[in-house]
Amino acid sequence: MLVKLKSTFAGGGTALGAAMLGIVGGVCWALAAGSAAEGAAMYDAANTSPSSIDTVRELRQATYMCGGLAVAYLAGAILLFARTRLGRAVLIVSSVVGIVHISVTAIGEYYLMALAVYGVPSLLAVFLAAMRSTGRWIAAQPSGHSRERMIRR
Repeated sequence: MLVKLKSTFAGGGTALGAAMLGIVGGVCWALAAGSAAEGAAMYDAANTSPSSIDTVRELRQATYMCGGLAVAYLAGAILLFARTRLGRAVLIVSSVVGIVHISVTAIGEYYLMALAVYGVPSLLAVFLAAMRSTGRWIAAQPSGHSRERMIRR
């Protein structure tokens, strides 16, 4: 007996777009972590005053935060490419944390530039990953594994 299941189209454009934005975001946050680490090393070598110790500590904290976000973005993107719900959740959470981090820490004349470079792609990744079509794509079977064949066996 063959049971026909109603299938909905799950193209994957939104999921793949979110995953690609996750890769780009991961690379950007990795570059930010490297920049903060380099700044901490240079500042530490040049200054020995007590106030410079606080600055170095803050730069190292920024390095850890940016590095953690880079790992989270890349892990979420890879897991989303693998069609896992965990990848979708990790990408959404890391994007929201990244937006909050930039909103809180960006200062001065670079605030709008930081929001444009980090905030807009992160917001777009949140929307793409949260869309229902992304969930349908994750739930769909990879090509070659149709549901009819699986039920028939």
